[in-house]
Amino acid sequence: MPSPANDPVIAAVSERVRAVIARQPGHDVGTVAQTFRVDPDQLRRLIDERDGFVDAEFLIDVVTALVHEAGVDPKWLLIGQYEPATHRHALWLGEDRTSLGARRLRNFVEEQYQRVRDSAFVVSARPNLEQGE
Repeated sequence: MPSPANDPVIAAVSERVRAVIARQPGHDVGTVAQTFRVDPDQLRRLIDERDGFVDAEFLIDVVTALVHEAGVDPKWLLIGQYEPATHRHALWLGEDRTSLGARRLRNFVEEQYQRVRDSAFVVSARPNLEQGE
């Protein structure tokens, strides 16, 4: 039975995550997973199985780790466009290396992700609204 398809937002974010991870020094999935504190098997599936189903919560964890460990702009990972204010705020949150700081950063990334999802939903629903449906 085929895996369920990823929605376009998750597919696009996954591609950007793959591109960044591919450029990490050493590019050993086990080492990257350990550094990012994520499950290595899930990370391997995310990287290797381009058509495989991606769990949104895991993807948010990986985006958060890339922001926290590599200083990547979360908005670029989520929408493909650099946003200096968001990047600065994420870097500021990432300065707190405690578990509370990590939770705050993850919450921030999750909020940004939800905004992207909400705006994608509005854009995809708009043609139906314009047609009077």
